[in-house]
Amino acid sequence: MPDLLVRDVPTEVADALTERARAAGMDRQEWLRQHFAQLVQHPIVKVSYTLRFFGPQDEVYGYIKRSPDGKIGFQLRPVALLTNEQRSAFRQAGESVRRNDPGDREKAFKALSGAFEEVYEIPYISTPIKKEKEGFDECH
Repeated sequence: MPDLLVRDVPTEVADALTERARAAGMDRQEWLRQHFAQLVQHPIVKVSYTLRFFGPQDEVYGYIKRSPDGKIGFQLRPVALLTNEQRSAFRQAGESVRRNDPGDREKAFKALSGAFEEVYEIPYISTPIKKEKEGFDECH
């Protein structure tokens, strides 16, 4: 098992951690190990990201992106070819990305994955994403 070393912890913080561990009937190392294990169970809330999706056969494509300042960008093309299931998934995913509570990024990904053939999470890009064949237009 790897070791973790945390340096420069203020004395009052270390003492408080020791007290909490004792109150739980554990030593500090055991108590911290247990709490670290619990921390990694929580979903990661990313500040910014982009979800891209395609399908079927790249006829329908788009993205939903969340910028570092919390603004939401989206694009969906061509609207005329969308199924009701795809419209609903896009709407649900957009609401999750906008809210961005713990687990919402995963909910958005799952909603899109149920309606589109390919879904990818990529880093946030501040300029509009371009598809090789044709450019994206902002869809409102």
